[in-house]
Amino acid sequence: MPRFAQGVIVLAVVILAAMAGLLLLAVYEAIVNQQPLFSGFWAIYPVIIAQLMGILYLWLRNALGLGKSADKKMVYNTQAEINTYMKDLLKRGTTVDIVSRNLSWVQGDQSVEDAIVERSKHATLRIFVPAENAIVRRLVERGANVRVTPSLGDGQRARFTLLNRNTPGSAILAVGSGNTPSFTILEFYEAGHPKIVALARDYVNSLSAPT
Repeated sequence: MPRFAQGVIVLAVVILAAMAGLLLLAVYEAIVNQQPLFSGFWAIYPVIIAQLMGILYLWLRNALGLGKSADKKMVYNTQAEINTYMKDLLKRGTTVDIVSRNLSWVQGDQSVEDAIVERSKHATLRIFVPAENAIVRRLVERGANVRVTPSLGDGQRARFTLLNRNTPGSAILAVGSGNTPSFTILEFYEAGHPKIVALARDYVNSLSAPT
């Protein structure tokens, strides 16, 4: 969150907290002096408290990087559309880390396989899959860096691509979910979602760490 926005939120919290404090003081005085509260007190007090809690909630959510939508959302109806996106995505990273279920999206599309092999010659490209299959063997034979990581087969299987993991502020995380005809890809840029991208980076690093 920009510093100006943080300053505005802090100022609003201070003002609302002061108003809440004055209202509490009014309650205290009324109790001590056994006098009725001023007219409209119970209409004002809940509003002040609700505003204060709302601003605190928004501040915490933004501070923790939670509740933010993706920087870019795409929905694809066909596998061909997904493959076109993936070929373009490969060109955007000097480092490319792909975590896949079985690379089924490569099967039957020679242009995608060729794009992976070609990009591996000019960028640091790594692919992580839970088990070996025909596509994996073919990519390895052609020089691509594919790592079989059995732990990926446990529980929910992740599907994402991380670009530029070692370039501060430039990393891009693309996460795929669903199935055609409504396969969704969300892109998260490090500038707007540093914690989400950091989690993906740590996860990829854990997969590549020696056992």
